[in-house]
Amino acid sequence: MYFPWRMGQDRTRFIPSRLREARADLSLEALAAAAGVTRQTIMNWESGRGEPDASDLAAIAALTGRPLDFFFEPTTEEDYAHG
Repeated sequence: MYFPWRMGQDRTRFIPSRLREARADLSLEALAAAAGVTRQTIMNWESGRGEPDASDLAAIAALTGRPLDFFFEPTTEEDYAHG
């Protein structure tokens, strides 16, 4: 699944390991409960067996204090230079 979050960027790719990194201070259960999803759903996203939709990811970003861009891989040379 791809999310066109930023202007001038066609697509970005979700990075599952960033979700695990972002919730470092939260348990699976705590993040799942706060985001309104199941523990298994978070585990699937972290392992790459699925991806959060835009509203779920926005909630997770807010809960973890991370910007949405943190969860995505840059796809242009300019993004790598500025990322």
